[in-house]
Amino acid sequence: MIQAVVPDWWPIAAAVSIAGALGGAVYPGLKAARQDAIDALAYD
Repeated sequence: MIQAVVPDWWPIAAAVSIAGALGGAVYPGLKAARQDAIDALAYD
């Protein structure tokens, strides 16, 4: 089976992967920033 490489989809694939990476990094970061440091260290 031969697969064709379609350069027209590269920008869309790049945008989806960048959006996924940013979403996966920003959401936990914001959640951790809202948490109190003393409470977080109390479980350590």
